[in-house]
Amino acid sequence: MRNPRRDAVLDALRAEFDRALRADRAALLIAGQQLVNAVWFAALWTRGFKPVVATVIWAAFFLVCLAWAVRIERGRR
Repeated sequence: MRNPRRDAVLDALRAEFDRALRADRAALLIAGQQLVNAVWFAALWTRGFKPVVATVIWAAFFLVCLAWAVRIERGRR
């Protein structure tokens, strides 16, 4: 059974995603990085930030992503 409201929302999200992909790929990549970092951080949090090596790897990845995002944003000016 189809849900017309859900289908309308999904169609709107797909259209917005397609527009963003065509208009601003860099912003979409930055958003993807933020999503990956947030999920990874949540997984570390649920495990009490153990093992420490995984936390250090995440922190390094986070800093690299942050530096890359800043570089992209500065390049837009």
